[in-house]
Amino acid sequence: MHVHVPKPLHGWREFFGEVGIIVVGVLIAIGAEQAVEAWHWHEVVSSEREVLDQDVADQWESMVGRADMQPCVDARLTEIGTVLARHDAGKPLGRLGPVGRPMYFGNQSAVWQMAVADQSFAHMSVAMRRRYTAVQGSVAIFDQTTDAEKPSWLALQQINHSDHLSPAAWDDVRKAYDAAVDANAVLERALVTNAKTEWLSAFDGFTLKAHPQSLRGVGAVKDLCRPMILG
Repeated sequence: MHVHVPKPLHGWREFFGEVGIIVVGVLIAIGAEQAVEAWHWHEVVSSEREVLDQDVADQWESMVGRADMQPCVDARLTEIGTVLARHDAGKPLGRLGPVGRPMYFGNQSAVWQMAVADQSFAHMSVAMRRRYTAVQGSVAIFDQTTDAEKPSWLALQQINHSDHLSPAAWDDVRKAYDAAVDANAVLERALVTNAKTEWLSAFDGFTLKAHPQSLRGVGAVKDLCRPMILG
């Protein structure tokens, strides 16, 4: 049985040649691993961007839909102010139709949270991260404002039963009216009258519907857009 003893290296040139082969092999392995990882994240980011973009489109429709209802909201609040003034003066309220109320699409953040949690968001370009973050910031403020607006309009539905309201109920209606006016002023400024439409400008650069479906003909919004003080 013969044991083959490794041949000793002869000279620095041969030594560095052997080391160079090892280094090159390691670099090739690292490069291949990085290429596979980059391809993986490219696929993940591409898939999640499709879902994120759909969320952005839904959020855009929700905000533009509220802006589309703005003339109806303004007119209704003016009429409610008239009704309250008549009540305070002890005058007949007149024949009243349904109050109605604004409606909203639900804005979901689950996809956004998933993209942050699974690190796909971190693998997007800085410009893309900035765009998505700007949208989520605007949507968060919009949701906070509409969350404050919704209970006010629910309380204003008591006017539909004005013949049976107690003095305490009328006080609740007055408070709800004041809260609805305050929230409406914020929404109108940010979505309609502000030249920069500060919340909607965050959606610049995304592919969105120019004219999303209006909610004016749906349910309570249909009542909202009709005159409340009849005759």
